[in-house]
Amino acid sequence: MKSNCFFKIFFSIVLLTVTFHSAGQNQASDSIEKIIKAARNDTSQVIAMTDLANLYVKSGNADEGLMYCKKAILLAQKLKFDKGEVLANYYAAKCCIYLSKNEEGISFCDKTILLTEKVDNGKVRASAFIIKGNIFMRQGNYTRAMGSLFKGLEAAEMIKDTFAIVNTRAIMGNVYCKLGEYKKALAEF
Repeated sequence: MKSNCFFKIFFSIVLLTVTFHSAGQNQASDSIEKIIKAARNDTSQVIAMTDLANLYVKSGNADEGLMYCKKAILLAQKLKFDKGEVLANYYAAKCCIYLSKNEEGISFCDKTILLTEKVDNGKVRASAFIIKGNIFMRQGNYTRAMGSLFKGLEAAEMIKDTFAIVNTRAIMGNVYCKLGEYKKALAEF
């Protein structure tokens, strides 16, 4: 009897937490959508679209996120807003990895990497290499995966991004495992 009561209480708490978290994301996305509709075609609209795309990715709606990224890219290009174009391409690559749109994701990664040469954003640059490496790994192209991952690791180390460094090393360890190089894999983990 006690375990049944505990289960009901636990389940209620989990359900409330999920409901409030979801409601918060819905309110945030509704607010950003209002900003986008009210904004003129300027840089704030590009930023709002990339923020909304990121929210959609986090909530599991990568299709919507990708749609906003593509709109943001077009507007950023029209406005010659390189920082906005970098973020829009980066979030588009993130959307593509969730949607298994590998070739499109690689293309967005390449654009992000190229644009970060003009716009100093080391974190996004490192992440774009890491996403690209992930895509190559999914495709079974381990040589290209390691090439991208090493570049991502180098970029992450330059900016001292501990999370990206640890994450990249773990992915590299997975690649080494797939290649049967277990000593190298253990060194990365």
